[in-house]
Amino acid sequence: MTSPFFRNYELIDREGFLGEGSYSICRRCRNRRTQEEFAVKILSIRQEVDAQNEIELLRLCQGHANIVKLHEVYSDELHTYIIMELLTGGELFYRIRTQTSFSEKEASQLMRKLVSAVNFMHSNDLCHRDLKPENLLFSSSHSDAEIKIIDFGFAKKRTKHQPMTTPCGTLLYTAPEVLRTATSFNHSQSSYLSTSSVSSSSSSTSTIIALVPSSTTTTNTNSITSGYDESCDLWSLGVILYTMLSGEVPFNSITAHRTAEE
Repeated sequence: MTSPFFRNYELIDREGFLGEGSYSICRRCRNRRTQEEFAVKILSIRQEVDAQNEIELLRLCQGHANIVKLHEVYSDELHTYIIMELLTGGELFYRIRTQTSFSEKEASQLMRKLVSAVNFMHSNDLCHRDLKPENLLFSSSHSDAEIKIIDFGFAKKRTKHQPMTTPCGTLLYTAPEVLRTATSFNHSQSSYLSTSSVSSSSSSTSTIIALVPSSTTTTNTNSITSGYDESCDLWSLGVILYTMLSGEVPFNSITAHRTAEE
């Protein structure tokens, strides 16, 4: 039986690869009827629960100009296909690397849009948890192109008065309170902290760190075990703003553990 996705879309081979994760890839695709191009995130059926969570949260965020638009979703026996608008302007990560730094005016204009988008998410009780330049894409290569937040794989629907406790995100942009939850995590539990650097040669390369060293633990036990809330996204925005203005991340030691200690 032909997959419903492939009945309606075809993958574009030439320059069609957009990115990949542990259980997913992102490709450029074309609607067979309209010939319109989109981005499709293809997730293994083994990650069905995560896929459905990502789809639900992305749907909650629709309607804001600076959040990627969800077009439609398909699934078959092997994969889930999340079809989104195609953003062709590249990552903020790439612009920081090539431009070195932004003027205060440029940075403030972009940050105003990102703060608005994050406020929109938070008003819908949603926390992104992995804001970083690699997850901020421009709609086109034009200088006035919109910047949009993508990748809701780590996003979580907030329950009022219930803190989040799973450490996840990208180390260089992760808030201290999220790192503190990592110190209280048991070694047998899964954490989702990765390293990423503006100075690295490829934005797709990341290294998973299992646990932040216990030396980051404070004397206040409650601050470690009480988890964190959506304000962790605001820390990430602050690091992104610093990086846009300086061309460097504020915390970036030789090793991931040293960076966490800073």
